[in-house]
Amino acid sequence: MKTMQIQLEDSAHHLLERLAAHSGMGQQELVETVIYSLLDGVRRPGSWERHLVDSLGLDPRNEEYHQSYDSLLSSWGYK
Repeated sequence: MKTMQIQLEDSAHHLLERLAAHSGMGQQELVETVIYSLLDGVRRPGSWERHLVDSLGLDPRNEEYHQSYDSLLSSWGYK
């Protein structure tokens, strides 16, 4: 596992805390879930995840994306 430190504005951190508490997840688990959802969402045209990935300029057709996606599926026990 790798460690990453992120800095958030106080208001964003407060929202993260509230979302995590409401979802029953820890903050780390919530962030990981959002990341995994983004990766998985590109399979569904019209999904909010697909729209967000497109707006970030990421191309789900490129090899680097597919390697990340394949790695994600493996970590979930698929493939």
